Amino acid sequence: MRMYGVVFMAVLMVAGPTVAGAFNQADLTRLNAGENMMQNADLSGVGSELTRKDLKQVDFSGADFKNSRLWGYVFDSAKLPGAKLDNANLKGSHFRLVNFKEASLRNTEMPHAPCGGADFSNADLSGAKATNAGFHSSKLIKAKLNGADLSNAMLFNADLTGANLTNATLTNADFDSAKVDSSWKTYIQSQNVRNFDKIVWGQRQAVKPTPEMVKPGAGKADKEMVAPKVPIKQ
Repeated sequence: MRMYGVVFMAVLMVAGPTVAGAFNQADLTRLNAGENMMQNADLSGVGSELTRKDLKQVDFSGADFKNSRLWGYVFDSAKLPGAKLDNANLKGSHFRLVNFKEASLRNTEMPHAPCGGADFSNADLSGAKATNAGFHSSKLIKAKLNGADLSNAMLFNADLTGANLTNATLTNADFDSAKVDSSWKTYIQSQNVRNFDKIVWGQRQAVKPTPEMVKPGAGKADKEMVAPKVPIKQ
């Protein structure tokens, strides 16, 4: 019996960090104490341990929230550029005017989440569950929405220029005055969205070459005569 007890304790010691959560306790303590500068904080797997519900205007740039369970938290006007929220469950949390630029929210669950005016430019929301979420007046420019469930979402006045909508579920989503690339016109029409006739269709613009992209003298061979380098005998 004593041997079994030793083995059991050894298993608990190995599994302890996984059971308790992978977040950094020091980061969690600082946040709960009222700290607002939480750049690159490790809060992965955090849940009810985060007792501070009001997280408005906190700077979470580059923070790790993967696999977290944050129900009913208020992130309004917070900064989350480059943050990692993959597989997080954000049920009932608020994200109005949040900066999500280049953040990763793959397979994140955020049903009914108010995200009005948020900036998701270049963010990855592939596979996200965002049914009934409020993305009105949000920037989803070049966002990855492939496989995301946006059914019944509010997308009116949202900017989806350059967004990837491959296999996205858009049933009954409101697209009133939303900006979308015309290449998605047929696909969106097949999704039975609301206010399809009020979508502002645009063409994807080709990338213009910058001075750094063009080598000095490029293209001159076709326009100018090349002077011979070998002297011509008279």
